[in-house]
Amino acid sequence: AMNYEELQTVAAYWKKKIPEHFFLASDREELDRYQDMLKNGAVTIEEADYAHMPEIKEVLQKHLSFAFDCTEKYCANLKKIKQLTGVYLDMWGMVSGDFFFGGYYSTMSDTVCYWRGWNKMNASNICFLPMRLQKKWVRLG
Repeated sequence: AMNYEELQTVAAYWKKKIPEHFFLASDREELDRYQDMLKNGAVTIEEADYAHMPEIKEVLQKHLSFAFDCTEKYCANLKKIKQLTGVYLDMWGMVSGDFFFGGYYSTMSDTVCYWRGWNKMNASNICFLPMRLQKKWVRLG
């Protein structure tokens, strides 16, 4: 996760202007970085935007129906399913953007690069990197 100062440094390197408002995909695990981005114009999808979706409870019911013994394996609760829903919606929001700023060691960024596709590979600070190409863009030949 980046904070706003780090985003400014990366944007300057790529000669990109950070818009007054920009979309942020975040798992909200590092609250200080997340709040710093919000303070500086980041826009996110909030739980209130998707909490009404009946699929969230369906996912939880499906997850719990696998008959795991939750004392020995991890079982998500409704709070975790809601958090993951927000993360996935945030990530999907990054697919259509003109330029994607991602984190070098971020699995979230890996996934966003893959979802953005081959044609948007160079419209990013990281999607073109060999470590990502080897994992996601292997072409049969």
